[in-house]
Amino acid sequence: MTEEHNRRGQFRRYADRRVAALLELHEILFYDAPGPERDLRFFRSVAEDFQVDRTALLTISEGFPVLRHLTGNWGTLTIGDSLLGDGVKKIVEAHGTFDGALTLSKFRRSSLFQSDEWNALWARDLTEPATAMLSVPVRPRQGTALLWLVLDASSREWSSHDRDLSEEEAHLIGVLLDRGQFAVSL
Repeated sequence: MTEEHNRRGQFRRYADRRVAALLELHEILFYDAPGPERDLRFFRSVAEDFQVDRTALLTISEGFPVLRHLTGNWGTLTIGDSLLGDGVKKIVEAHGTFDGALTLSKFRRSSLFQSDEWNALWARDLTEPATAMLSVPVRPRQGTALLWLVLDASSREWSSHDRDLSEEEAHLIGVLLDRGQFAVSL
């Protein structure tokens, strides 16, 4: 990859955004040396494309997500820590029931959540106050994982294109996990 490459701009068409985002991820995978720095750059690229404040790759252990990779401010949590709380548990349960990405916005409570679970999710469970989240299942052959894209201070309605692209990127992450090409392990 050259030192100067085109950064994604504001695309008018989803197809252009999709190609640019996936091309950048593939360039990172092909041209950067494997390891934690490449993984961080990969997830930062995902965060930049979705214009979110933080991302996390999580595996599921005993019904709760465990942080395997993160970008942005997750408070005092580090790699290997579990995220606990009724709201987080409800997200994991929902992924067991429904296929595809879950789009969540603090200001529009999902019918899947009780009021106390919903409030706990946004106030405590995500470690720092948040306002919107896209939770995407990652399905490697071994285990279960989630990709979380989190906005901290601005409202957002996730589009069908956001869901589609996040699911495509989650599939790529699953393949990379299967091949042992991330510094994280399941």
